[in-house]
Amino acid sequence: MAITSRTSSVGPIEQVILLALLSSLIALSIDSMLPALAHIEKDLGVFHPNGRQYIVGATFVGMAVGMLLYGPISDSLGRRGPIFLGISIFLIGCLMSVFADSFEIMLLGRFLQGLGAAGPRVVSIALIRDQYSGREMARFTSLVMTVFILVPVLAPALGQGILLIATWRSIFGVMFSLGLIA
Repeated sequence: MAITSRTSSVGPIEQVILLALLSSLIALSIDSMLPALAHIEKDLGVFHPNGRQYIVGATFVGMAVGMLLYGPISDSLGRRGPIFLGISIFLIGCLMSVFADSFEIMLLGRFLQGLGAAGPRVVSIALIRDQYSGREMARFTSLVMTVFILVPVLAPALGQGILLIATWRSIFGVMFSLGLIA
């Protein structure tokens, strides 16, 4: 059985990069800001012993909600709209985090980052399934997942590098920029 892919307006390398970036936004938004948790707590006046966990947990809650929503939406309305909706929500969450002046605004921004990043993550996997089958799908998925797996390894170093030259708010600015690129 011959396996063929549907034609795409971008080449396979560009498609791997784009889908890997789309699916990696969630991992980047969680892991790149881990080195900044103490700075965030101090700047926002968080004295709750679980403050750091709330900052990370809000993103996971948003992601969990988004994972339930984006699949059915993209199946019924198409793939492009949910990707743009998700990235838009992610960008709003990044901006809220950059300009957060209270812990509650930070938590809402983090929730929106998770909710938004879930869209590109879910839809990118659906796009692979739409375009490929069999071994070709497995090969393409493994390339995208390789990048996805590398992001949590490298993202904390990125966050720490940003902290060496700027404030914790710049980490969210970088996430915003990567969301725009995606």
